[in-house]
Amino acid sequence: MTSGSFPKQKPSWPMILLGAGLIAAVVALAALYNVFYLGDEALIKSYQQHLTAFPKEPNQTQVILAAASRQTNVEILAGKSIKGLWASEGVTVTISDPSSGAEENAASISKEKTWSDKIQHNALFERRDPVLIPTSFVLASDAPAGKDLNGKIEGDLLIPMMTSEGVQEDTIITLSVPFILRVVSPTEIAQVVRAQAKTVLWIASIVSLILIAISLVGFKKYKRPNGNARLTNPSKGA
Repeated sequence: MTSGSFPKQKPSWPMILLGAGLIAAVVALAALYNVFYLGDEALIKSYQQHLTAFPKEPNQTQVILAAASRQTNVEILAGKSIKGLWASEGVTVTISDPSSGAEENAASISKEKTWSDKIQHNALFERRDPVLIPTSFVLASDAPAGKDLNGKIEGDLLIPMMTSEGVQEDTIITLSVPFILRVVSPTEIAQVVRAQAKTVLWIASIVSLILIAISLVGFKKYKRPNGNARLTNPSKGA
């Protein structure tokens, strides 16, 4: 049997592009729902903001938006560890008023160690994933809109790391992350979330249309002719 007797396979890239285009379309639909159908309270509750424990610029001012009596969700990026694992006896989020000096403990985060002395890796190389610490708190009902409060995240993290000799060991890192907590109205936060959703909507829609269009062109280019054409050699001496 010669190589020419095998059926020629269609290239897989049109299918890959079509799948990516459909995923982008789903993202666009989710953003569309957030822009036009989700209410302000639901938008505020789903809004997640981010803080970096070790910013590239040490003097960088990080700002978190919050509304009185509304839940504020913050995710803290605290470097990397094996598979992103971390543990802590207590990481605290404190908020203070610079004018009155009043301070309150807004949140406390703890997590038990769950890994062994030899973490199994599914990949060929060691995985070093971001250490992400989620937290949330509710600002006091009397917090006035338009005011900046001082916030700080403090505590020790235990994370698994690999030494240069290839030995796994637990390392303690200390967090001390100052930030500005900017008190705004609930409407302002909802507007911010909708603006972000609009950006995602436009980008995802354009990407989806482009990928689907290219994939359809690919399918058309490599489409087999209709009918079952018979490729036979003319008989000799018929």
